[in-house]
Amino acid sequence: MFHPAPTAFESTALPRVEVSQYVSPERQMSLSSDKEEAPSATRHWMLHPRWRNSRRPNYTSMPPDKAIQAIYEEFTCAEFNFFLPRALDFDNGKPIENQGFTDILCFKWQSSVLMDALTAIRVPPEHQKRHTEVKDLISGRVKQVDDWVEEQRQLALKEDEELSEEFRRMRLEEKDRTGIDFFLSRILRTLPST
Repeated sequence: MFHPAPTAFESTALPRVEVSQYVSPERQMSLSSDKEEAPSATRHWMLHPRWRNSRRPNYTSMPPDKAIQAIYEEFTCAEFNFFLPRALDFDNGKPIENQGFTDILCFKWQSSVLMDALTAIRVPPEHQKRHTEVKDLISGRVKQVDDWVEEQRQLALKEDEELSEEFRRMRLEEKDRTGIDFFLSRILRTLPST
């Protein structure tokens, strides 16, 4: 069943991430530049039940207009299913693998596959406009995801910084209190008794 209804992207202003850690320009999955971590990310999207159980047609064997529409519907379905607003966690600016991260991983991978399918279609001039619209839609949504992830990452970094500043401030206050208590105790000890 397709879900072409408006999504949160169309009504929400979202903020830019280098998401090569999710889908690289070569369409290879990687959490980071560390090669040993790539299988973990790849396993995530391969085992995702929505991705594993989905049936994708051979778009190049369809008439161009039907293929473009099918890719559009598949993308709206992917957008509806995968990019649910779940919390992202970061450790020193690097995403921690959780459900939100997995959903974004799946969404970006399927977007990449559908973009490749769009590129592979031979489009006659009369369908070029719709073809461009769908390509722009997919790339635009992916950029919004990138921006949203970057905003979450920056917020997490800011929060870490604020927490560490708060901790430093509390330590200084604690030292001040200790110093004042020590100073007062010395004064009180030397005061003559009445």
